[in-house]
Amino acid sequence: MTNGIHSELENRLICRVNAYKTMMSQGYCQLGSDDFSLTDDQKSDLSIIQRHFDSLAQDPYDQKSGRYRQHSKYVLLPCLDLLVPQSSEHAYSYKQDINFNDEVVDKPRKFQQVPDKIL
Repeated sequence: MTNGIHSELENRLICRVNAYKTMMSQGYCQLGSDDFSLTDDQKSDLSIIQRHFDSLAQDPYDQKSGRYRQHSKYVLLPCLDLLVPQSSEHAYSYKQDINFNDEVVDKPRKFQQVPDKIL
């Protein structure tokens, strides 16, 4: 179980660029990764995410596709600020919608579990 879903507001990114004028005139702005100042905690979190992506397994259903996937299912209990992993044999598989993938209809695909530390 994972607590602290709303902690992102406590650990927000600090932007070094004043994008207000661009947002007002164009309705959007483009920021680079160097436009943000990261705290030591944010740098540590980013390092965990980077290591996680480096360890993803290839998509076992199409190893030539260049896709790397993990899949898990959770139930969010917002009143308790709690994320609970689904505990069943189907927690790490899913069926793709026919509009998305008409080649593999009604065939569940199983993937490596998303580790708790990445949540």
